[in-house]
Amino acid sequence: MHTTPSLRFNSTPLLAATLMIGLAACDQGEPTPATPPAASSAPTAPATAPPTAPPAASAPAQAATQGTQVEVLNPEVNFGVRQPGSMIKHEFTMRNPTSAPVAISVFKPTCECTSGDGVQGSVVPPGGSMQIPISFQLPNTTGTKRAAVNMVLSNGQALRLALSAESSYAVRTIPIYIDAFTNPADITGVVNLQSVDGRPFTVLSVDGGTPVMANPGQQVPRTSQQIRYDLSTYECSRMPKWLLVETDHPDAALLDMRIRHECTKLQHQIDPSYRPQINFDGWITNAGLIPLGGSGTFTVGIKNPPMRDGQGGIVYGKTPITGLISTSPDFKAELVAQKADDEKKRLVTAKITPLTNQTGVFKVPVRFLSGNRAQDLLVVGTVR
Repeated sequence: MHTTPSLRFNSTPLLAATLMIGLAACDQGEPTPATPPAASSAPTAPATAPPTAPPAASAPAQAATQGTQVEVLNPEVNFGVRQPGSMIKHEFTMRNPTSAPVAISVFKPTCECTSGDGVQGSVVPPGGSMQIPISFQLPNTTGTKRAAVNMVLSNGQALRLALSAESSYAVRTIPIYIDAFTNPADITGVVNLQSVDGRPFTVLSVDGGTPVMANPGQQVPRTSQQIRYDLSTYECSRMPKWLLVETDHPDAALLDMRIRHECTKLQHQIDPSYRPQINFDGWITNAGLIPLGGSGTFTVGIKNPPMRDGQGGIVYGKTPITGLISTSPDFKAELVAQKADDEKKRLVTAKITPLTNQTGVFKVPVRFLSGNRAQDLLVVGTVR
């Protein structure tokens, strides 16, 4: 785990800048569409990686100069590699070396993935300390997730907490995504695959075809493998948005690796004004390994739309899913369960069933229905 020394700010002009930091600080590798602006009325199971140990604490930061400033010990925390969909809980320590009590007047997460119930309004006694509990929800997709919490204290001081983690299956890809957009030379290259739990594995396929290994010779089970890829042979309209890598690791049957290229832009990147009818927490979901003749399940998060209430405040509408439709006649999609994660988000579990005896990697857009709204989500997996 990476930690940094304590942060101490003593300039009240930071208040305005602190509160202006928005969802840009919430990064999960591939930007999701912006949440629709608040309106006056309501708008019309992947493979898992083993849990990792809690982040190790670094040496406590020194007290503020002359005891005049409240501080947070280790305000930046990297939780390392975690399973997609993990809920990470952590407690920051806030210390008040002054002779007066200090309250947390503003507690503002930059991302709906982060919360700290009951923190706003809490008081740190003079000469005392207080634990700040934070919940940090990782998406069900892979990639780097970053979030922050901006706080303003009753003495005018501004503080910031920063959290990050890599959401990965039991086999992780290095790099996390292929960036042939900013680095055109990366249209071809090598991807390193590493077993998170140290279990040897082999690569079964890449993009549905025979893998081209970087190391010549017969492939043998290893804790790391190197594969070559070449996207230069694709016509622009047919270039895949994700590189799908199939392995025999029991907890990482299929890896989905984002390909960033001029030809693989997502809808919101093509049209910045685009707003989805249903706002998923990612652009793809992984059903993992489906046995021949069986079914696979997956869970996705759906963000509830914000709305204005009668007093000018923000409330969140509901997005109950009323049905699912597979866009492929070779698969059947069914709603299994759904529940409210909190007022801002709903978790939906669904089942996908192959209707033929075809084996191998599949990519199927599944249409989610909510009243008169509909939105497709790409579901991937492998049948064997």
